[in-house]
Amino acid sequence: MSIHEQLERKQATEEITNTLWFQQVLLDAVPSPIFYKDAECVYIGGNKAFAQYLGLSPEQFIGKTVYDIAPEALAKKYDEADRDLLNNPGVQTYESSVVYADGTRHDVVFNKATFTNADGKVAGLIGVILDITERKQAEKEINAMAKFPAENPSPILRIARDGALLYVNEAGASQLHEWHLQVGQVVPPILREVVDHSMDNRTTRELEIPHGEWVYSFFVVPIVDAGYANLYGKNITDSKRKDETLSASEVRYRRLFEAARDGILILDAETGMVVDVNPFLVELLGFPHDAFLGKKVWELGVFKDIVANQDKFVELQQKGYVRYENLPLETADGRKMQVEFVSNVYLANDVKVIQCNIRDITERKRVENALRLSESQLSDALKMAHSGHWEYDVGSDMFTFNDNFYRIFRTTAEKMGGYKMSSADYARRFCHPDDIHLVGMETQAAIETTDPNFNRQLEHRIFYADGEPGYMEVRFFIVKDGQGRTVKTYGVNQDITERKRAEDVLVQNYETQAAMNALLNLSMEDIFVTEFLERALKLMLSLKWLAFESKGCIFLANKEGKTLHLETQQGLSETMLTMCCDIPFGRCLCGRAAAERTIQFADCLDDRHELRDEGMVSHGHYCVPILSGDLILGVMNLYVRAGHARDQKEVEFLKAVANTLGGVIERKRAKEALREANMQLQKSLEELKLTQQKVIQQERLSALGHMASGIAHDFNNVLMPIIGFSELLLSDHSTLDDRKESLHMIEMILSAGKDARQIVRRLRAVYREDDDADYKLVDISKIVESSISLTMPKWKEEMSAKGVSIEMATDFQPVPRIKGNESEIREVMTNLIFNAVDAMPKGGVITFRVLPKNKTAIALEVTDRGIGMDQETLRRCMEPFFTTKGVQGSGLGLAMVYGIVERHEGVLEIESNPGAGTTIRILFPVPSTTENTEKELVKEPEALPSMRILVIDDEARARNLISRILQADSHSVILAEDGQAGLDIFRGGEFDLVITDRAMPNMSGDEVAKEAQNIRPGIPIIMLTGFGDIMKDRGECPSGVTLVMSKPVTQKELRHAMASVMAGKGRVVGS
Repeated sequence: MSIHEQLERKQATEEITNTLWFQQVLLDAVPSPIFYKDAECVYIGGNKAFAQYLGLSPEQFIGKTVYDIAPEALAKKYDEADRDLLNNPGVQTYESSVVYADGTRHDVVFNKATFTNADGKVAGLIGVILDITERKQAEKEINAMAKFPAENPSPILRIARDGALLYVNEAGASQLHEWHLQVGQVVPPILREVVDHSMDNRTTRELEIPHGEWVYSFFVVPIVDAGYANLYGKNITDSKRKDETLSASEVRYRRLFEAARDGILILDAETGMVVDVNPFLVELLGFPHDAFLGKKVWELGVFKDIVANQDKFVELQQKGYVRYENLPLETADGRKMQVEFVSNVYLANDVKVIQCNIRDITERKRVENALRLSESQLSDALKMAHSGHWEYDVGSDMFTFNDNFYRIFRTTAEKMGGYKMSSADYARRFCHPDDIHLVGMETQAAIETTDPNFNRQLEHRIFYADGEPGYMEVRFFIVKDGQGRTVKTYGVNQDITERKRAEDVLVQNYETQAAMNALLNLSMEDIFVTEFLERALKLMLSLKWLAFESKGCIFLANKEGKTLHLETQQGLSETMLTMCCDIPFGRCLCGRAAAERTIQFADCLDDRHELRDEGMVSHGHYCVPILSGDLILGVMNLYVRAGHARDQKEVEFLKAVANTLGGVIERKRAKEALREANMQLQKSLEELKLTQQKVIQQERLSALGHMASGIAHDFNNVLMPIIGFSELLLSDHSTLDDRKESLHMIEMILSAGKDARQIVRRLRAVYREDDDADYKLVDISKIVESSISLTMPKWKEEMSAKGVSIEMATDFQPVPRIKGNESEIREVMTNLIFNAVDAMPKGGVITFRVLPKNKTAIALEVTDRGIGMDQETLRRCMEPFFTTKGVQGSGLGLAMVYGIVERHEGVLEIESNPGAGTTIRILFPVPSTTENTEKELVKEPEALPSMRILVIDDEARARNLISRILQADSHSVILAEDGQAGLDIFRGGEFDLVITDRAMPNMSGDEVAKEAQNIRPGIPIIMLTGFGDIMKDRGECPSGVTLVMSKPVTQKELRHAMASVMAGKGRVVGS
């Protein structure tokens, strides 16, 4: 490729790039989504609004199909519509409901149209998505028939496809008189040929046509869809003559011939023989110079599409001048190109010759086609988006508008005097007077800015050409010169009138809905009817869009339904308050509304205003009955200005408000009527609950009474080795010499002490209060074992004293833990064990089984071989207060068991037959696997470093024991015999830890902890007390205490507690 060709191609590419960039900027300024697809329905482009609509970047959708970015069902719908359009080229419009990337649903109109390539084939489609949720299409498509100004000095023609002349202006008819042009008649062949060529190729062209002694240049613009072409003529005779004069010099011509960058053929005008060919044509076509010379032009195959035969050459001779564009040529190496072929006849040394100029216009045509396609797409996009493009030249203070711009304003360029208009004319004709200053300020800001990326978006009011007001949205940008001065602004206008009107309706609807919501929310508040009506009236009178004055009132009907009583008001005079305090049904407008149960409206003080104040200003009313079915509850009276017209929208709103008020009044009256009954019911429930608690407490005391003697027996048993071995060690010192025997006695004393502590804790399980919220994972088998141990005084000691032997048998299979309240389940087991023991007066075996029932439940079975129950007893056994034990039974045992099982979402089953015993089966649900995890084992704490510890306890033995335990772990211990002494020592020394009793003379442990924290905030404090278990059950931890422990305590337990508080795992309450 030659340097010249490379430069032309580079220049053409830059023109395309710059033009497409400018058009993309314009498209991005359009607020409606715009997209392009090729003939295979693949996305090839889109503006910013389309990318935002998809929620994707251009890189994410370009090169993709709709199936790649939309759900399959929706993608199929759109794809079928696109392919139908491509198969049937034209325009396609349909409505759809779509979900934008932000999740909002919109009603839209899809406007699509096909576009063609340079060969006239369908190359793809362009689509614009118009949002019609808040507005409807502002205008219908206007048939774009251009009208030519009659005063144009140059010829302008419009010629139909069939050659008929549709239009010619005065200049055309007078200057082209030799063609005898008349509208409706067929034009001369040369014009018809030009039109046919342009329509067939769908391209503009410019050519020269001689007319008598004159030569005209015509620019041909085909309007293919409309079936005609516009021809814009210009007389170029003078310029042609000047060209001939300039080419008179043969030498100069030869130099031009040799150096020309167009191909040139010189033909003998008589024979058509090629007499010369310039070097550029030889290089362009790739044939040798000799291949042209001496041959007739129609014998050259390369020109077969131009001069096919001698007849064609004769036509060329006769016309004298021929120009063809877009003609195909093929080079020697088979390369295709498009050329412009221009021939004319002239004399050279008195010899008539024909010069044929052949110009390679392949790149130019590619640029023109790309520009034409892009401009067509842009025009279609702006038209479908109801947007108009404009430019403003700062130097001339002139706007340039396009047809779409004028279409928005419901006019045409012809009516407005052309496509150009000064800024003052634009403001005068189209801007709302109150917004001219705003538009001027924005324009001035664009001119004065130093920011090269300056852009603006604003809305302002307009007037259409027919005088109707509207709204316009303007988006514009600027162009600066090399000195940084703003020389031009350009942008897009979009008509948003319908959207603005829709917004006004939406605001009104929103305020109405907000008022109704506020009214409903107000109805949910626990307030009396009068306060509700007062606030409701204030709410209604606050709505600005309603034509109400800030004056009104609400009446309620009396019980007899004959009189309205004024319940609340706003703005009424003292006189009117007195006159309207009580109004009989049928009197004045309010009374009529109540009597007739219909809205009474007045726009002035008419005869129905029977209650009047002297000097009353004229006004009107909406008097709206408040109904509940046919029952009149009251009347709402709202004032309006005199002369106000009844508005159906206001009527419907007031009816809705009155219906709401009616429902609320009824509900609140019913609520107030129920309030007294509820108070009585609540009182009864509290009495019943108190009775129930007393009965349950009696059951517990009864159980405790059953176990009391056994517990005393157990305490005596464990005290015996403690006292006995202690006396032996103290009285017989020789025993101490036998280390092994001494250690054995000490171990027996320790074991008995632990048993005594366990007896106390078993007793605590009986008196401890239930905690409904204490539901956690528990081991049902361990609860059964502890319950058996807890009730041992009843079933073993007491029954053995009566000569009756009761044995317990267990069958515990591996089961997952359940979620429950350990205390409540132990209470269930205690009741079941006592019932089983009572059912076996001659003794026997009670069997406890725990086994898996299925994947979601486990079973707990308690079986005795006692007297059993008959069917009547079995049917009533869980009824409250039903008992077969006479005065010894309360009849609440199994009822309480049933209630606890229900709270655990379990199932209680009973099987029993007289003489065969009873089996009670409880099914507990198994929680999910994630809940049923084992707790981590408590590890032995690491040895603490030596600390200085203050021990406060009024019991010397406890004080000294704790001291010995701590000293054994190398701690330094200071002892105090009561709270006051301990606090005095604490003030005078430094300590790492404080261990204190709770119940002490002079000062309690609670007071010690509180004062110690005041002296040294954050000091760890352990409260070691005999009330520790009770305090834990109650969730009690005094202010300032880090951890609560129960006496007696082992060395290991104390080590764990100290490690916990020193690691910060305990909590200081109230510090």
